[in-house]
Amino acid sequence: DEDTDTFFVRGPNAFSVAALNPKTGQSTRICGLLPGKEGAVDNRHNRNSDGPALTHASFNSNFTNCLWDRFHKKLWVCGPDERRVRWVTDGWVKTVITEKQSQLAWVHPIGASAKGHIYIAGASDPTCIKRACNRKEVKP
Repeated sequence: DEDTDTFFVRGPNAFSVAALNPKTGQSTRICGLLPGKEGAVDNRHNRNSDGPALTHASFNSNFTNCLWDRFHKKLWVCGPDERRVRWVTDGWVKTVITEKQSQLAWVHPIGASAKGHIYIAGASDPTCIKRACNRKEVKP
């Protein structure tokens, strides 16, 4: 996020995302479950779950990449075998584009436009790049 000078990186384990402040060197987990008790109690670790970012949201296999969206001021997140496109907003992880809508599996957000479109790549058949948007968020 260029406005707050924040980098987003893999968190303290492979299943979480952290915000890194380059000025202080501090990192803060912003989404994803830690393995062990937290994941076992909620039975959501490794379940690709939406919900409160620190207690319920998780990724299927692990967290692989994220993309800051300057238009929406939100962080797109995904793992290697996601079937939907999700973002972190106000402490929640929320599915924005489903597999049915994108017609892609193993989806990764790879770019965001100044007009609020997201570019997603699919690693399944068909292998391609698509431009998508959430009509509730973006005026055509």
